[in-house]
Amino acid sequence: MSPEIILGKGHDKAADWWSVGILLFEMLIGQPPFHGGNKDKVQKKIVKDKMKLPAFLSSEAHALLKGLLQKDPSKRLVNGGNRKR
Repeated sequence: MSPEIILGKGHDKAADWWSVGILLFEMLIGQPPFHGGNKDKVQKKIVKDKMKLPAFLSSEAHALLKGLLQKDPSKRLVNGGNRKR
């Protein structure tokens, strides 16, 4: 669930790209980027915590994940990086 959905700010297709980033992270690393004992803890981490990327990932993977998992949807990688509103 993207930060904007958790915060009740509404959402658009940028939330879908967040989900793509989460799936890609899990495929590359083998675990989700945010962990917690329950849903509330995970959601709090999604909104507040900085994502940690392992050093073994390529610079391209780092850039892609950072772009897809921007907490601010206006800065998120969308449509090749050119977000239009």
